[in-house]
Amino acid sequence: MSMSGSIVLSVLDKAVKYSMTPDDVAELYNNIVDILEWDNDCPYTREDAINAVDYLINDKYSSIDKQAGADWLNKYK
Repeated sequence: MSMSGSIVLSVLDKAVKYSMTPDDVAELYNNIVDILEWDNDCPYTREDAINAVDYLINDKYSSIDKQAGADWLNKYK
């Protein structure tokens, strides 16, 4: 997994755990990328966060809390 992918997973795990809004998730990830001075031609969006959590709760290998993820999606989708 890429470094950016690991960061996204970590941010999403915290987002679900602490009920961060999708907008806050996108802002946090984009801020991390900016701090690291990575090329960010396509900023992470609210929809990206929602789609990623949706994918993770349906992925049998994901370590995200499935019930918390489902609750988060119901709240923000």
